[in-house]
Amino acid sequence: MGQRTDFLDIQGEHDASDDTTDTSALQHVLDNSPLIALEDLKSDMARHESFEDMLGIVHEASNPHSAADDVLKIWSLVARDELEHWQKELETVSQHYSYSSARHRREEHQVRVNKLSALLVGLKQHRQSLSDYLVFRAQNSSALDATWTWEIGDDMPTLPRTDLTVIEPSSNSFSVPNEYVCPISQELLEDPVTAADGMTYERSAIERWPQIRKTSPMTGLALTDIDLRHNG
Repeated sequence: MGQRTDFLDIQGEHDASDDTTDTSALQHVLDNSPLIALEDLKSDMARHESFEDMLGIVHEASNPHSAADDVLKIWSLVARDELEHWQKELETVSQHYSYSSARHRREEHQVRVNKLSALLVGLKQHRQSLSDYLVFRAQNSSALDATWTWEIGDDMPTLPRTDLTVIEPSSNSFSVPNEYVCPISQELLEDPVTAADGMTYERSAIERWPQIRKTSPMTGLALTDIDLRHNG
């Protein structure tokens, strides 16, 4: 998968069969965690530094859905470890420093705790949808099908990123409204169509979606009517 990231190393260190378990110390934090929307989770995943490795694991697996579930479990384990670390840091700062002297550090730690707790809750709440999203992206990225050969002494091969691009926020904080982004591929709509669930998708994405699941990618309800209406 091109240059290695930490995710493949983490895959070997963690037993993916162990699901995230809320410890009593973190239960209060998770219970009061802000909610995160599915589309925001997909965007965060697509911007993750190890996203290419995630797709590669799923793409090469004999059982893509099982591999996608394992990837999400590993991500959850990593997020839980980070949450425990920053929660302890927050408690240390709160106990040993005055409010005025450590206000900035406390606020920074609290932001990290809030983001990580929201991520953990979101991964649990939207696990099936995120698993389907991983499988879809892995099976519909032509860059992952490219073959290459490498010999000792050659430069490290890199993966073409053409089909793995995501919409990044610009420096002036401009962001593309969600209604212009396909909820399946997370890419800008070019040929928008409305499906039977009333949602708008990129035509090529929703046409391939039944290969993954026979239900709406947004509502989870049965998608028996496959008629698509142009929504340009």
